[in-house]
Amino acid sequence: MFARELPVLLLTAGFVALFVGTTWGLPKEARIFPYTVMAVLAVMGAAVAAIELRRTEAAAPMPKGAGLLVAASLGFMVLFWLAGFQVASLAFLCLTMWRLGVRPVIAAVIAGGATAGLHVMFKTLLGVPL
Repeated sequence: MFARELPVLLLTAGFVALFVGTTWGLPKEARIFPYTVMAVLAVMGAAVAAIELRRTEAAAPMPKGAGLLVAASLGFMVLFWLAGFQVASLAFLCLTMWRLGVRPVIAAVIAGGATAGLHVMFKTLLGVPL
């Protein structure tokens, strides 16, 4: 069972290393929120892993198209760097929801609303430049 989860663990470790490496030189105040989020995600991931290890039934097969979703995540990071938060979020959310079975028009509307909501929350309310 551990061999099935090994790629996920390696990918997670890679993202954490990349995240820590890119935020290393930031002031302490700028790292508090992202590090807190990363710690919460680590605790949640450990809880999910503990639950999965207790299961006695066979694990469900990987959903069809899961590789596309991983590629979309990597594409989000590249597009975020090239085009900014709004474009990357809109494209990522549309593609992800469409791939998970949401109709394209509904996916576009939800992605647009979510992106606008995140923009308002971070830029307007929290003062984080996007």
